[in-house]
Amino acid sequence: MRRILYITLAATLLAILVAGCAGKKPVELGFEKPQFQKAPPELMAKIVNAGDAFSYPDANMIIIETVDSAVYNEDGTVTQFSYSLTKPLTPQGLKDLGSIELSYDSQMMTVDVLYAAVIHPDSTVEFVPDSAITDQVASEGMAEMDIYWTNLRKKTIHFPQLYPGDAVAVAYKYTVTKPYFEGVISGISGFQATEPIHKNRAVALIPKSVASGVKVKILNDKNNWVKLQEYD
Repeated sequence: MRRILYITLAATLLAILVAGCAGKKPVELGFEKPQFQKAPPELMAKIVNAGDAFSYPDANMIIIETVDSAVYNEDGTVTQFSYSLTKPLTPQGLKDLGSIELSYDSQMMTVDVLYAAVIHPDSTVEFVPDSAITDQVASEGMAEMDIYWTNLRKKTIHFPQLYPGDAVAVAYKYTVTKPYFEGVISGISGFQATEPIHKNRAVALIPKSVASGVKVKILNDKNNWVKLQEYD
């Protein structure tokens, strides 16, 4: 049996989660690669209605939604799923979303890109091929910045040329096979960004045998935007 923690937020703030997180319930696109080549009307409406440069004159992009979902084991290992849907607004936003880097320590974890796609204004979905995803040693000197990351690598998703009106969807999975501290379940979910966030959710799924030791601490939520729910 496992205990589930849901944390949902609809604004920019920071939450620190000490314990587990996960559940693979899809949100529109979700973690599983979609089979359609045309985005459904509901998804297109979400992208269009998210806003534009007139709605957010100081933003380079809009983070429409993100979901982090992690399944923890008693020994501290974890499988972390992440999904995001983002809409660039400016030339800088188009440039920033041209590639996405996923860093990882190959001695402790693996990272798999479940899918990456561009959703065009005509609803066409253009998936990024495997050949456009590179895996290489991280830049020299980066590993020395963190005493835990001794064999730092990065996978880079190279998107096709982006144009105004496009949206970027990406889902990936981290599998941590060696925890930093044996038997310690811990994690951090960050909701803070320099760009507008419409919806951000973290789901924690942990073994019930250690549920009594779960501690959740939420920071910088003066407006009580974070909603926390627990289920057995």
